[in-house]
Amino acid sequence: MIKYTARLIAAAKAHDPRLAAVRELCGTTNGTQTHNFDLANHSEGLDQWDDSHLWHIHLSLYRDSVSNLAALEGIADVFAGKPLDTAASTSSTPLTIGSSMYELIRVGPKGPVYAVSELAFVPISTTERWRISQKSALCIGNKTRIVNARERDVLKAEVGSRQANLKSVLGVK
Repeated sequence: MIKYTARLIAAAKAHDPRLAAVRELCGTTNGTQTHNFDLANHSEGLDQWDDSHLWHIHLSLYRDSVSNLAALEGIADVFAGKPLDTAASTSSTPLTIGSSMYELIRVGPKGPVYAVSELAFVPISTTERWRISQKSALCIGNKTRIVNARERDVLKAEVGSRQANLKSVLGVK
């Protein structure tokens, strides 16, 4: 408990983008006091939650992230103690969530933004873009690759094909 809570608190304090889906968390970093962190307000406290959080870790997630596998993988990577990959790209802003590297693309100069990886094609909401840019100091507007609608559709189809192939290999329906 102590080790995992400490990892989460350290990542929260560092604005680790892998915790972008987390609203708040609570556990213990010493075994005797609860230790909570509110990521929305970037504030923390000791002994503000009940003692049940001495034996389990509480994570509150944003609703739009609950079924986002990449976001959940990022949280799992923090739990596992994996370091944040901060490799930079010259073509567009790289975004690491979990073990996957995403490229941010925008359809036209003011169109929707998507995070694209080998196996994911995820629309990024305005709120998520703000959270990502705040937590990882990314400048979404200047480092997002601009594509047209056709290029977006081709990328989406390629990702869909890779997902179908992987599901077939794994025997997943």
